[in-house]
Amino acid sequence: MKFFKRLQKNKSQTSSNKFRKFIDNQMNYLEFSPTTQKGLLFFLGASLVAEVNDTSLDLGFDRNDKIKFTNFLKEITNYYSRSTGDLADYEDLDPSFFTYTIYNYSYVIHSVIINSDADFDENLRKIELGNGEIIPIKTKLDENLIEKYKSNKFSLNTFQNLSTDFFDKIGSHLESINCSNEQSYEAGFAYFNMSVTLDVKGTFFIFNVIRKLLPASYMIFWQFPILHKLYQKELHANHVFSSILQFHYGALAQKGPVQLVHKFHQMLFYEPNTADLRSLWDFKNVDQGKMIMMLFYQTIDMRRIFLNNKKDFIHSEETTNKNLIGVSVTKVDFLNEIIEIVYEKYNINLTAEGWNNFGDYLQGLAIFYYECAMHILLPKEIVD
Repeated sequence: MKFFKRLQKNKSQTSSNKFRKFIDNQMNYLEFSPTTQKGLLFFLGASLVAEVNDTSLDLGFDRNDKIKFTNFLKEITNYYSRSTGDLADYEDLDPSFFTYTIYNYSYVIHSVIINSDADFDENLRKIELGNGEIIPIKTKLDENLIEKYKSNKFSLNTFQNLSTDFFDKIGSHLESINCSNEQSYEAGFAYFNMSVTLDVKGTFFIFNVIRKLLPASYMIFWQFPILHKLYQKELHANHVFSSILQFHYGALAQKGPVQLVHKFHQMLFYEPNTADLRSLWDFKNVDQGKMIMMLFYQTIDMRRIFLNNKKDFIHSEETTNKNLIGVSVTKVDFLNEIIEIVYEKYNINLTAEGWNNFGDYLQGLAIFYYECAMHILLPKEIVD
């Protein structure tokens, strides 16, 4: 039985050309490779239902209303492209490849990087047979993958690299059989339907281990379908830099000084009373080092605007370096402190090159701005 029964009619009845174009434009702007795009879209199709189940956004109706909730799910899962929901309709795909890949990347996160004491397979359905038991969605372990990540610490940079590897591995298989982006997404949803017939609880567990630790530069794509439904105008007016930054805010519940950081972000990056990004922020064409300096010097203005809110920042748990409180510090030393915070907290080296893609770089800039803004009011003075 499929999770949803899919009607095989004209796709234009349910898929949204506007939304598909928006997603494709965002992926292209972030310079995701064709393989990364296909892998991301496959996993988006496979795990979007889990995202909707967990979202903290107000959906505009009582979630206990099963009819409305199911109709909402059907609508947003059809935005990018409309899947039949039956993996048999994508006959060139190898379901065992996806099961093996998803199981192993989830296992590596749970049992290798996080190093959880809990038995990974205890979350999976077991079927008792006369001569033992089988676990339908368990596969053998990928020892090479485990070896690759066993020394990696729990950090944003680790999950950025792992997520890119994960999407590229899935995307490579999809490319090898000439799947388009739309077909990749459709196949992901069909794979989800197949997997939940074998193990509903286990499927959500394995998918969620990966989904919940996706970096913001990827995780925003799980937010986009819901936002397209609920806040379409605001979503399509937002620059992707702001989407990445605001997902970071969302993880922090946007309270206290975070609200002020967000308010300053609106003032700093957009023309007054518009959704137009200021020409100053030409992320694509300004040198990396110069962009970091621009972000730093522009953010200093927070000291003037939010002087009366200084205590909010001093007492915030989000301010990492309390040694900056009340000191006199040079601009160069303060800048180096923020670069060090970003490295220690996220394992992101802002002075290095060789990013996974432009989205990875843009995320680094967003995090640098956030940490700079959270600490900029702490010193007594910042001098030349």
